[in-house]
Amino acid sequence: MRSFVLPCSGSNFSLAPDVAVGPDGRAHVVWYAFGTGVVFYHVLADGQPLGDPLYMVRGVAEAELPKVAVGTDGTVHVVWNQYWIFIPASDEEGIFWWSNR
Repeated sequence: MRSFVLPCSGSNFSLAPDVAVGPDGRAHVVWYAFGTGVVFYHVLADGQPLGDPLYMVRGVAEAELPKVAVGTDGTVHVVWNQYWIFIPASDEEGIFWWSNR
């Protein structure tokens, strides 16, 4: 079993991590920093983080409870609660994101 420490940003702790594994074996992780409105996304290969975490949303106090899923084609979907459901997606291994596709 591998572990990964969630980095914090402007908060004493991170909450609600969610993980999905893609068809390539990479782990896609999302979480939010309590009280900051920051939702993070990070991808890991062989248990090692690739680059720095991405900010999916930043500075929106209501952003919380993110979830991640990866389709059989490798498309990554992230959703979170922010008074409404926001659904960005990526088919570039989390490098490029779009919404309302």
